[in-house]
Amino acid sequence: MCKRCLAREQADRPADGNAVAQEVAAIRQAAEERARQAELEKAQALVRAAEQHKRRRLVVVVREAEQAKRRRLALVLGGAVAAVLVVGLAVSLWQMRRALDAEKQATAHAEQAEQNAAQARAERDEKEKEQQRAEAALAAETKARAAERQARDQALAALRHAAAAPARAAVWPVSVGVLQTGAPAVPKVADLSSSRNEAAPSPAHPSGHRLRPTNRIPSGETGRNLHGQPGPVKVYGMRKFPYPYKAMLAISSDADHETLRKFNLIHEFLNTTAPTPFGKGLGLDISDSFFLYNGSNLTHPIDYANVPIRDEFTYFRGVSDKPYFASVIDRYIHCGWIDTMHTFGDFSRQDASQTLFNRRLAVQGIQALKRAHDFVTVWTDHGNESNVDNFGAYGTRRFYDYQQGGNPKSPYHVTDLLIPYGIRFVWADQPSDVFGHDSIIYPLRLPDGRRVWGFWRYTNSGYLRNGLPEWNWTVDDLASQLTIGNLLHLEWWHQYAIIAQHLCADNERNPLPQNAISALRLLARQYHEGNILVARTSRLLQYNVTQKYLRYYVTHDGDKAVIHLTWIDDPVLGRHAVTLADIRGVTFYTSDPERTQIDIWNTPLNPKLIQDNRSDGVAPSVEVKWYPPDTRNYADWGIPGPAHKGRV
Repeated sequence: MCKRCLAREQADRPADGNAVAQEVAAIRQAAEERARQAELEKAQALVRAAEQHKRRRLVVVVREAEQAKRRRLALVLGGAVAAVLVVGLAVSLWQMRRALDAEKQATAHAEQAEQNAAQARAERDEKEKEQQRAEAALAAETKARAAERQARDQALAALRHAAAAPARAAVWPVSVGVLQTGAPAVPKVADLSSSRNEAAPSPAHPSGHRLRPTNRIPSGETGRNLHGQPGPVKVYGMRKFPYPYKAMLAISSDADHETLRKFNLIHEFLNTTAPTPFGKGLGLDISDSFFLYNGSNLTHPIDYANVPIRDEFTYFRGVSDKPYFASVIDRYIHCGWIDTMHTFGDFSRQDASQTLFNRRLAVQGIQALKRAHDFVTVWTDHGNESNVDNFGAYGTRRFYDYQQGGNPKSPYHVTDLLIPYGIRFVWADQPSDVFGHDSIIYPLRLPDGRRVWGFWRYTNSGYLRNGLPEWNWTVDDLASQLTIGNLLHLEWWHQYAIIAQHLCADNERNPLPQNAISALRLLARQYHEGNILVARTSRLLQYNVTQKYLRYYVTHDGDKAVIHLTWIDDPVLGRHAVTLADIRGVTFYTSDPERTQIDIWNTPLNPKLIQDNRSDGVAPSVEVKWYPPDTRNYADWGIPGPAHKGRV
């Protein structure tokens, strides 16, 4: 239209404005027509699209319904197939498990056989090495003893020279005892045994009478005088241990897992010389401990036939007043196979905040023991926090606050019963990795103010990085305790040792493992060869007190020296007059044992109790005899029941 209006020729242009208007109107009408047509086509397209969507939707719904139907059918068929497969797989796995178990069992048997063979070879090699070490140690010990003997001879010569000096004290102020130094140098002449000669005026006897005046002379050896006649007998002092022993050792076994069967088997081997399942008995003086009650609910068995813990070896049945093994324990206390109370009972619970212990049980137990004249002097703490009757470590750190036995404000207070009953020595639940001690006792004050002797037990080989003890006090660890090195060290340094143990810890048919048997035989050899005195715990502890605190003085009666034993100057339990039970094993170095007499105060001891000893390299000695060996078999198998029938 624009081009026509702008055409060069007039004929080509619209005639006038009306023509232009008509043309424009026609153009607009055509545009509007096209717009209407487009809207119509769009509406038709929307209608067609809606119809197509409906058709597709219907197809989808039909297809989904068909698929759901097929899925349900597939699930049913799949479940059936899966069930068949599971059953088949279960059968296959069962058969495979049986085959694997059979193969595993066969492999285990083969490995066990190989291990047994390897163990046998290792034990044989170890025995050979142990024998070589023992021979080397024996050679070294023999050499050291020779050097020590030479040094002692030099010291004795110095004493003899000093004895010739004109000026002397009224009583020789030192004792020549077993040397406590390990170096083979010239021994020092010092108070090697802590008992002292009394230089005070003639003391009073407990009866109140004064002893007769006597002529005290210095100790020392003078031999014969210039006319060849015997000179005055000289007493040098107290030997540390009974002759000929150089050390003293006890095994303190806790009553955990004790059954009568295991107890009898073990003590027949330890204490008698009879044939046993472990070989010929060792003939040692080893005592054990006992429980009065059993208030434990732990579930582990305590013997090889799955014996439950309720059948533990106790005085009463459970926590009742009904005697259980009371008559057997009474027999063993009187014969010496038991000398320690391992608390009032096994009260360890799965929930350590609970306990079945109460003071009534303590009163009942002490009364029953007194009626039967069953007295023991040693107490050892036991178990977890349920054992509230413990008392030895109360107040040392927060963990031990559960130990209420010594707390006078507690309903579990029991030391006011135990100390008058006769408990004198207490293991205070303290670990120790020290094997030997110059003295194994120490004063222990209880929370209620009472005093007893505490003592150390060797309980652990060392300490872990977190500070906890590395315990080695079960019967499987006995060989790591009683090593040739530990025993020779004990002899060399002339020390005491108490080994903490749980001899009944194993639930095997034969409750002593082979390595423990070998270790015990090694100890027995040291005892029978006169090197280490093996004694029950109570005897060792009492001897330690006597050795430290015995008071005596020396007088002369004609050509005899008289050693007057007067007091045990006990700083813990109080000073008391000497009794025969106090002085068993007391040994004095003297120039002439045959002319040396031992009195309790002014009363001579029965000559049958006196033993004259030849020189051990220091001097001859005279001794109040140690307890005679008792290897009789006191085992009582009279209580029926699955836990106690049969020796093996």
